[in-house]
Amino acid sequence: MRSRILVLFVALILAAVGAACSAGGAAPRTLAVVMHDDMTFEPATFTVKKGETVRFDVHNAGEIAHEFFVGTEIEQDDHEAEMRQPMAAGHDHPTGVHVDAGKSKTLAVTFSSAGSFLMGCHEPGHYAAGMKGTIVVE
Repeated sequence: MRSRILVLFVALILAAVGAACSAGGAAPRTLAVVMHDDMTFEPATFTVKKGETVRFDVHNAGEIAHEFFVGTEIEQDDHEAEMRQPMAAGHDHPTGVHVDAGKSKTLAVTFSSAGSFLMGCHEPGHYAAGMKGTIVVE
């Protein structure tokens, strides 16, 4: 009998701890992004909170491949240079996804500092054509 009470007690404690942990860890917010062949993101601007983890649901509505890459202006420039290298196109990155025409992918990003970040497409010629947007972190 004593062991049965102990097992029940432990089970109740584990359930309480699990509920407390799940209540404190909010699920990431999902934001939909659509990429178009006219070199635009829809929407072109997002506002998120510092410390927030955002899950971007990225859909390529076009007929050509696009990329959704999140970073500072310097990181965008570095990634643009990386993507100019032979065999660089068509891969995912820790802060970006390559999305074939008509397909969708998700990307989770945690914004640990406030400021302004960019989203950009680095398929050849797309970034230079203006395929970029802004993410404001408050």
